[in-house]
Amino acid sequence: MSAKNNNAGKKKANKQKLAVRIMCIILAALMVGGGVITVIVYLTGWSVAEKYDQVEDRQVMIGIRYGDSAIDSAEFQSTDGFSVGTVDPAGNFFETASTSASGVTAEVSSSSVAIYDNAGKRIALIKGGAAVRPKSGLIYFKSLGNTYKGMMRCTPNGGALDVVNILPAETYVAGVIPNEISPDWNFQTECAFAVTVRSYTLGMLGRHSADGFDLCATTHCQVYRGTKDINRNVLDAVDATKGVVMTYNGRIVQAFYSDSGGGCSVAAEDVWGGSYGYLKAVPTPWEKYRDYKYGTWTVEYTPRELYDRLVSKGHTGLTSDVTSVTVNSRAENSTYVNSITFGDRYGHSVTVERCDRIRSLLGLRSVNFVVGKAGEKGFEYEYVPSGDNSGDINVMTAYGLRTADGSLPVSVLFGNGEKRRVSDNVLNVRTAYGAASFDKSLRYETEWERLLCSPVITERRAVDFTGKDGSFVFVGRGNGHGVGMSQHGAKDLGDLGADHKTILEAYFSGISLEKVY
Repeated sequence: MSAKNNNAGKKKANKQKLAVRIMCIILAALMVGGGVITVIVYLTGWSVAEKYDQVEDRQVMIGIRYGDSAIDSAEFQSTDGFSVGTVDPAGNFFETASTSASGVTAEVSSSSVAIYDNAGKRIALIKGGAAVRPKSGLIYFKSLGNTYKGMMRCTPNGGALDVVNILPAETYVAGVIPNEISPDWNFQTECAFAVTVRSYTLGMLGRHSADGFDLCATTHCQVYRGTKDINRNVLDAVDATKGVVMTYNGRIVQAFYSDSGGGCSVAAEDVWGGSYGYLKAVPTPWEKYRDYKYGTWTVEYTPRELYDRLVSKGHTGLTSDVTSVTVNSRAENSTYVNSITFGDRYGHSVTVERCDRIRSLLGLRSVNFVVGKAGEKGFEYEYVPSGDNSGDINVMTAYGLRTADGSLPVSVLFGNGEKRRVSDNVLNVRTAYGAASFDKSLRYETEWERLLCSPVITERRAVDFTGKDGSFVFVGRGNGHGVGMSQHGAKDLGDLGADHKTILEAYFSGISLEKVY
């Protein structure tokens, strides 16, 4: 081959190599671009379906005994014997031994856990911790007197044992419901609560990761006692909503709930700080809180008791007994107190802000309260619907609540000082929740629609502070932190005929329902 032809061949080969390199660079760029896109998608939030796909069999880990509640030994019983082994972080079980014994006991042995049968024979010694799983059926935890599904993992905690129940998420949801609400409430409330518990569970997984499990079995997370009080009503509600969760902007919500709100809820940011678009304050005029066990309450403190409470919580600004208690402000769109000041006779004062801190300081069922000296009179405020099914409009006047039905002239005083008579069918007013239109011709098909859809106004009610001379009397409503759903309020809506979607949307602002499996 001539040198000329050889050079031409080299040039051709070099061009081919360059083309291949360019193609590789393009492919690499596309791959990097794809990676960048993936990162962007991740940072902006996977859709729930993408993020939680295949979680139907997700095992949740629930702390039954841990930390200060750890126990010296754990005795379990089952009818068909046990498998003994280890569990990986995903909750997968690996058997290392088995027994036909109906009972086994777990004990700490140095950094290991020893498992003995009910005849005292050691079945296994597993370093770091052991799991016991019934060969079939349920496992009975004798120390608590409760029966559980799934398996129990026992790990050393000094000379004691931490015990964790590992079970499928849906099974856990069914176990929470009858321990947080009555298993015999109306079916739609049970369904709403099933979605709430499932959302809380999947939205808060790993809350106790530092303790080695997902959630605890107490009110800190959700009350759970295994299979206790589960009935057909509960199981049907879990099955009817299987895999359904509440989402907000494509993410599963942290679905907080408490016993009762006392006529309204409160925004999470006023209780714990932070901002949650779906945990806003909402009026709840459908709640029959006065019928609840702890729907209304009164707590009385002497000036010395209030002083002692302040000191015990680290507030040392006062030098004598409390002589004044002043509510400075309430949470936005709520009757919950979020700033309060205590004073003494020497002019010193201590101000406590944020709902959770005030509740902790005073040891009250909620911070939906008014306060005054014994023997005094005061006022409490409540949100009430402005209309009824007769088409009348209820307005608050200087003389109290009046009905503008056309038979009696009623005027409304606006924030700008304008005074306008209620005469037309439609009246536009500004409420605490923004502009609202009252349509006298409007009729609601159901009572729950009226209570949900009718604009609310603030009603003032007289309060007598009854107690011992010199004491401070706190008159309150509701039981719990007040964020998210009111359990009893959800029952009230369900009893009125609202479906579970309506109930959830009434308490959690702007949420959607999505099925994750």
